[in-house]
Amino acid sequence: MTTLVTLEFDARIPASPEEVFDRLADLGHYDRWLPSSAAFGGLEALSESPVRAGTTYRDRGPAATWQGRVTACERPERLTFVQTTALRLGILPARMAIEIEYRLRASSGGGSALRRHYALRGPWYLWPARARLREQTLPENLRILELLERSFGP
Repeated sequence: MTTLVTLEFDARIPASPEEVFDRLADLGHYDRWLPSSAAFGGLEALSESPVRAGTTYRDRGPAATWQGRVTACERPERLTFVQTTALRLGILPARMAIEIEYRLRASSGGGSALRRHYALRGPWYLWPARARLREQTLPENLRILELLERSFGP
C-alpha cells in the first residue's frame, strides 16, 4: 500500500489527559459525542471494553465497512487505531487502510495538548488522486476534533 494522505492536527482540549484519553478509548460510546456523518457511521462490533492493544471493532460507514484494531493503548499518553476495508473502484479492487494516532500531554495553561495523526493508505494507482482524497478527508478530521473539544463543555 502507498501512503496517499498524511494529516497532523494540534488541539487544546479543556480536560485532563486522562479524561480525554478515556473518552477516545471508549469506542462503544462514541455516539455520545460523535454523531454519524458521510464518513463515520458508527460502531457495529467491539471485541472488548475497556479497549487495549489488540481490541478489534467494526465501523459501518455509509460508503464502506471498516475493520479496526487498537494497535497502541498507553493511558493517558497514546492511543492508535488501524482500520482497513476493501472497495471496488469501477473494475479495480482497492484495499484501503487508515491509521489514527492520538498523543496527549498536560497543557501548561491547563487541560490537554492533543496531537492527532491521520494517514490514509491505498493502492499505488490512486496516487494521482491524493489531493482530492486529502480534500475529502480533511473536513471529517476537523469535525472530530471540534466535537471532541465541545464534548467537554464550555
